[in-house]
Amino acid sequence: MLLAVTDPLTGLYNRRYAEAYLADAIHNSRATAQPFTVMLLDIDHFKTINDTYGHAAGDAVLKAVGDKMKSNVRAIDLVARYGGEEFLVVLPETDVKLARKAADRLRSCIAEMKVDVAGDNSVHVTVSVGVAVSEASIDQSGKTLANAIMTSAEPVLDMLLSQADSALYSAKSAGRNRVELSASHA
Repeated sequence: MLLAVTDPLTGLYNRRYAEAYLADAIHNSRATAQPFTVMLLDIDHFKTINDTYGHAAGDAVLKAVGDKMKSNVRAIDLVARYGGEEFLVVLPETDVKLARKAADRLRSCIAEMKVDVAGDNSVHVTVSVGVAVSEASIDQSGKTLANAIMTSAEPVLDMLLSQADSALYSAKSAGRNRVELSASHA
């Protein structure tokens, strides 16, 4: 069973598991009226690492980045390999302020890494981070709108991932090794 939900290279959860976890996070957020955060992290200039040092070096970088992220989040948080050199992090009960701190912490600790590759060589690794935060909406009667609309989590999931992806694109466009927050919240 564990093989079906983990990435064999990094040992992190895979995209399939991450999307199910994210759907649960959406339902939990609706039930508790607590915000949660979605981050997409992409290793900067990963193709150059593969082209320069080979795919074994790229694999070492992926594993090291995954390990670093996993050791720098809370036990309740999820870190998953989302695809290629992209990772997904889900932070339950995390508002915009805490999301920014967590994203900056991850970006910074990865930027301090050097990964040994191909003999005596080592590479400096950085990531760009896109962040989207789902916040509970309160109507005028004080009732949580999200709780009133207990429909499928899929539209919210798609919207959050799209927002995090747009923020990630902005981080890459603005020079990489940076964090960008989504312009709007789900």
